[in-house]
Amino acid sequence: MRLRGIMEPYLPMGWLLLLVATMAPAACGWITTTTTTIQTRPAHHDEPSSSSDSRFYFAYGSNVLTDTMIYLRNIRNYRNATAAVLPNYKLVFHGAAAVERTTTVKSNSTTTTGVHGVLYELSPSDFDVVSRTEGVPLAYQWQPCRVVPYIGNDKNAGELELGQARHEDDKTGSSSMVTAQTLILPVASQFLPAPLRPRYARPSRSYLEIIQRGAQEWHLDQSYMEYLSSIQPSNQQGPEGRLLQMAKLTNDNSLPLRSVWFRQR
Repeated sequence: MRLRGIMEPYLPMGWLLLLVATMAPAACGWITTTTTTIQTRPAHHDEPSSSSDSRFYFAYGSNVLTDTMIYLRNIRNYRNATAAVLPNYKLVFHGAAAVERTTTVKSNSTTTTGVHGVLYELSPSDFDVVSRTEGVPLAYQWQPCRVVPYIGNDKNAGELELGQARHEDDKTGSSSMVTAQTLILPVASQFLPAPLRPRYARPSRSYLEIIQRGAQEWHLDQSYMEYLSSIQPSNQQGPEGRLLQMAKLTNDNSLPLRSVWFRQR
């Protein structure tokens, strides 16, 4: 029995379950239709909300694309969202994405100072949805982290904000960094028998394209988008793009979009 082959594809199975979960409510008429719009640029510059029951989640994989959160995870009431950078980590793939601690990430002539993604402010119930649908604690575990929010401009906004945050931190001991939670591979996985341990594996073309689309949507730093473009996907197309498209077609007429304020420090 190929145990490794069974344990590796966390993402495709998770996406299949998410597709069923999003199709069923719409078919049963549980959700009413409303019309709103999604803003693609910040309305103003504010600190992220500090509501006592908020949960800050830093996404770096498929959840960077808001369509994934809306149509597959059925999370449409997040309170805030903005581009952000997680310093001193690198993006890795075990089929699905993960992050590991490091100092710099190098790819050919491209050097990035961390992992770029999206900082979501979630309610406790939506945070629990992310936990369940991402397979916590078996596929991933939560890791506290500090990220720097920024307004993407397709250039170097994240790099500039990170530099400013580090300068403020060195000078005053405080900065614009936000404490959040992100997903890492379970620490206990290193103690599993060899056939069950996660191993590095290139992402499918479809999965990598979703991350790249999310990076474009949030106008992440050019250097990071170049880094994503340098990643060589596997020869497999993967089901993620088709599943997302099916979820959108199923729910376009029944699931509302909501206005989102994209904020910066």
